[in-house]
Amino acid sequence: MNNLIMPSHINANTSKHFEIHEQFTDPPIGKLNTDLIDKIMNGHEIMPFGRQALTINFSGSYSYNIDVLKTLNIICKKYKDRIRIAFHTHHSEKGFNARYLDYLPDARLIRISVDDLHTPEALSSLKNINSLELLISNGLPENILELANLHKLTSLSIGQLKKKGVDLAPLSEYRNLNQLSIHNKANGLHHLKHHKTLADVWLYGLSHKTELTPLNELPALKKLKIWFGSRENLTELNHQALTSLDICHIKGLKGLDLTCFAQLLELSVEQQAKVTSLNLAPASQLTTVRVKQCKLLNQLIGFDSLKKLRTLSLDRLPEFDFNNLISNDIPPSLENFIGIEPTGRRSEDKAILKKLVEIGISINKHTRQN
Repeated sequence: MNNLIMPSHINANTSKHFEIHEQFTDPPIGKLNTDLIDKIMNGHEIMPFGRQALTINFSGSYSYNIDVLKTLNIICKKYKDRIRIAFHTHHSEKGFNARYLDYLPDARLIRISVDDLHTPEALSSLKNINSLELLISNGLPENILELANLHKLTSLSIGQLKKKGVDLAPLSEYRNLNQLSIHNKANGLHHLKHHKTLADVWLYGLSHKTELTPLNELPALKKLKIWFGSRENLTELNHQALTSLDICHIKGLKGLDLTCFAQLLELSVEQQAKVTSLNLAPASQLTTVRVKQCKLLNQLIGFDSLKKLRTLSLDRLPEFDFNNLISNDIPPSLENFIGIEPTGRRSEDKAILKKLVEIGISINKHTRQN
């Protein structure tokens, strides 16, 4: 528990956040490198990807002690929403003891991703919390979402792996929510329908029984992600104000009707094995289209009507007719093509990318940040 040296370097990884990584050693005991944190927060060190919050990770109780957490709380009080503290793994302790949060009353952004959460009532000590990620593999503690101090959250991510269904009834009291992520089959989306500020929703693990119509009643909703799950269609959705739609690996999905998303600016469709075509014409305001790993997709109908399209990503689409697209349908507004494997066949891909460059399209190798 006392064997911490923190940190002597910084690193960016594939998670969305810029992170300081622990380094562990035997005694003498290390200390939190507050000088480096100050340099980063004051702009003397570069924070990649334009991230606004610096994440400090702890993967076990051996990587922190009470003094470290007290020092970290001073940093949280100073930098407020620009510091995120993440507790993850904790395998040797068989979970995370939330009593350590008693020493972080000024923390505003907390992430807990472990197998089990012990003494969950200690989350009530987080008096200034406004963003919480609570991903507990063996199941969320009973009544955890009923803690009064959590009702003021603006951002919440909740999930469990070994138990199916997250009861959303307590969220009817979370009237300040702007962002919500639910992992592993949400139960009761109707508890969200009175939320006037909820703008960003991510449903991970969608049951074919989940009723989606309550999402249509969220007046502020702009971004919707639906990742993994099963159903044949998404016709329940009808939200004219939605600007970003991200669909990934929905088993059985045969198509996507965009007539109900007239204001859509960004569309991402990934790993849809049964989708053979997409009609983009109803979403004429699109500026970004990403389609990846749809093995039967052969055409984008109405692609030439996207007069505002600037960024296109088509990756690993073995049946798609790229030659026809390039010859006839490329909108003049298109500036960037993202991806290096349009078909997944190297020789063809080189020829496709060459043609795109010849007509003035820039090629970017990075396909996506989740």
